[in-house]
Amino acid sequence: MHRTTVAKVESGTRPTSVAEVAALAAIFDVEVSSLFAKPTAAHRYAVAGLKHMSRIRRYADDIRMAAGNMRAAQDDLRAWRSEAEHGGWVPSERARAEIEAAMSATPEQAAAEPTLIEQVGSANQAVADNDLMAAWNSA
Repeated sequence: MHRTTVAKVESGTRPTSVAEVAALAAIFDVEVSSLFAKPTAAHRYAVAGLKHMSRIRRYADDIRMAAGNMRAAQDDLRAWRSEAEHGGWVPSERARAEIEAAMSATPEQAAAEPTLIEQVGSANQAVADNDLMAAWNSA
């Protein structure tokens, strides 16, 4: 079942067929009649636990995605720096320091020190500024 379908069934806004009820009972390894029993405290606790686990999984997915995005940005910055230096760009000491800090940051460091994330943006801005100046000087 799709997540939205499950949510509708759980909230009572979508009726379920006998076959669906039987399938759910089989999935949870319970008697069909137990699906219609009045919820107990243990049941409510289990449902709350499942909701918490769902939220934890979403947060974990967000964290993995953010870490992947950070690594991709570092790879892009590394590739750009190589290309720019082969093109004759000589970074200032400040730009070099910002680029090195951004490229060597781990997701754990970025979580502990958000300024490292900002350094990636600063390094990318320095690149953009340099490209603009190069275009201006060649015009």
